[in-house]
Amino acid sequence: MDEYPIAAQGVETIKRNFPSLSKHVAGKDIMDLGMEVDLEKLLVAQPDLIIAADDMKDQYEKLSQIARTVILPQAGDWRETIQQIGKVIGKEDKAASVLAEFDRKSKDYKEKLAFRSEESIMFAMYRGKEQFVTWNDGRFDPFYKGLGLKPIAGVQTDGQLSLESLAALNPDHLFIINNWQNPIQGGVKKALEGSKVWGSLNAVKNNRVYELKDPSLPGPMALAKIDGIEKIMEALAK
Repeated sequence: MDEYPIAAQGVETIKRNFPSLSKHVAGKDIMDLGMEVDLEKLLVAQPDLIIAADDMKDQYEKLSQIARTVILPQAGDWRETIQQIGKVIGKEDKAASVLAEFDRKSKDYKEKLAFRSEESIMFAMYRGKEQFVTWNDGRFDPFYKGLGLKPIAGVQTDGQLSLESLAALNPDHLFIINNWQNPIQGGVKKALEGSKVWGSLNAVKNNRVYELKDPSLPGPMALAKIDGIEKIMEALAK
């Protein structure tokens, strides 16, 4: 929404580990409050408004002594969050236009990806040691529903998945999200290139494994979805 904070939580962590998100704050003078918010730094920043997640609601009294404080859900629906923030900062029209542009692009990309509608798509994060993490709790709905992608049946909600189980699901297209807390040197393709099970996957045999460097895709942030449809479109349109 073209509105940048004077201070924020985890800025340096974002810059190091979230390339897609970090480009949005490049060149901006934003004080890093740390992963655990340093209230003394926040006081020095002298904000007019504090937007905090509900995991800090127990510190509401302290925060509200520094500046007007609004508490929002830490992992709420991203569309609702951007509307809530728009209302708080007086940019409701801008928030609405951002969502309208996202919907316009999604509709356009869905039409362009119609030729992929019968090809199964799967998102996972590689943990190492031939173990994956999967999600099936609606966090990929903007991609599956919005872009008309075909999900894999039988994927567990927040499930742990072995390489053998992944091979049994055998998606046509596989997006592997970067594990920023435990990065895999060289990426999943390099790590598993000698595995016969990995090599048996349709996505691997057809060169349809896409490694996403930014790990924010499963998260609740609006930019993760807005940037995410571009990355998915780029991969699947080929």
